[in-house]
Amino acid sequence: MVNPEGEKHWALLDFVKIAPGKSFSVLDAFCDKSLPLANLTLEFGGHMYL
Repeated sequence: MVNPEGEKHWALLDFVKIAPGKSFSVLDAFCDKSLPLANLTLEFGGHMYL
């Protein structure tokens, strides 16, 4: 996503469960553009969206 000042921010979504045409669950985390999993930002914690 891009904020109003033009700064880009990246996130990783890991789809945990998908019910086609009904719902999905994801685990998200902040990361950098290059996306090596070692660069995940864990200080904010992850969120589970059901």
